[in-house]
Amino acid sequence: MPYCELDLFTNKESKAMVREVKTFSARTVRPAGIQLDSLPLPSDVIREDSPLWEVFAGFRKLDLHLPGIPGDLGGMGDVDGLTLMAMAERLGHGDAGLAMGLMASQAPFQYAALLRTPELEKLVQDYCGDSGGLFIGCLVPDRGEGLLSGNGDGPPPLVTVTATGRGRYAVNGAMEKALNANIATHAVLEVAILENSRPDGRGILVLPLDLPGVTRKEPVPRPGQRSLNMGGLVFSDVKLPKGCLVPKEPRELSAIRKRFFVQQTQYLAAVWGGIAWAALDEALAYSKKRIQGGVPIFRHANIRAQLFNMFKMVEAVRANTRRLAQYHDHGPDEASLAHAVAAKCLATETAVQVSSEGIQIFGGYGLTKEFPMEKFFRDARLGTIEWGVNEDLALEAAATL
Repeated sequence: MPYCELDLFTNKESKAMVREVKTFSARTVRPAGIQLDSLPLPSDVIREDSPLWEVFAGFRKLDLHLPGIPGDLGGMGDVDGLTLMAMAERLGHGDAGLAMGLMASQAPFQYAALLRTPELEKLVQDYCGDSGGLFIGCLVPDRGEGLLSGNGDGPPPLVTVTATGRGRYAVNGAMEKALNANIATHAVLEVAILENSRPDGRGILVLPLDLPGVTRKEPVPRPGQRSLNMGGLVFSDVKLPKGCLVPKEPRELSAIRKRFFVQQTQYLAAVWGGIAWAALDEALAYSKKRIQGGVPIFRHANIRAQLFNMFKMVEAVRANTRRLAQYHDHGPDEASLAHAVAAKCLATETAVQVSSEGIQIFGGYGLTKEFPMEKFFRDARLGTIEWGVNEDLALEAAATL
């Protein structure tokens, strides 16, 4: 990365955090991602000897799980958007699947910090004190249904909490394609609450996954981002622990969903921007080493023009994610769904295009496992259909303009 970096951090702490993430991503995340991508089975990713655990432990040792958690619970409190986007981008530069898994690992505890029951506050404090990656969260991606269409209720929850008498409740249902499902200790999910077999509203449930009645399905094979564990969870008459369920009125539940949807979407836009950035870096480095016609191919005008076009696209994505984050730092309370969706679509489509151009620069080598370019393309291409298919998200978000 010989070209100039434009980020100007307002304090030494932010600059130091980003520098630590950059080093962690290069030395730990990238090598682990490449190794995990080469494993034959998705179950191999979560073996006891997997480098996955080194990534989770390293993330915790650097206290990177603490932003967004209030200081009175042991967290760092709010961290400015520029810093968060720069860190997410560098994690994506290392490996997109691991960056997504790390984000999902924080989700239940961030929800718990917002919900603030005594039991959940204790859980958050334990999570903040965890320096070894013992607390891992999972969640199902929110594709924005209901939020984008203006119907804040969203789709019917797949999990129900039913009163069984004497103040007891049972959890039943399933979470499909949940991030970190096979390794998580806690899950966060929106549930339907039933009283006397009748609907009685909705709520947010932060559930420990070591309870009787919780079953984990086999990990799901993935063509890209193979370092990300994804699977299913089935709940069969799981006894609900005290303080884990917080009922919410429809308007408040919609506001919470909107807040986390925008936060997660802009984080992931930065991650996918990181893939594009990584593809540019690899292509640029290769062009200065690959000799053709007696000179490095970087000396050929068509290659330089191609690389500069890639650079323009990458910088546009990076600028856009920072603009969105800074708006949500300093703008009104109302988060912009349309801009969050636009950032996701722009970042994923740019990552696909830039990694494809990178393959072209590598020639036949670009499609081999010897270089990471084909992995970048697979990781990026999956981004256009996960967390909401781009075309569907665009059509729904357009209605909010």
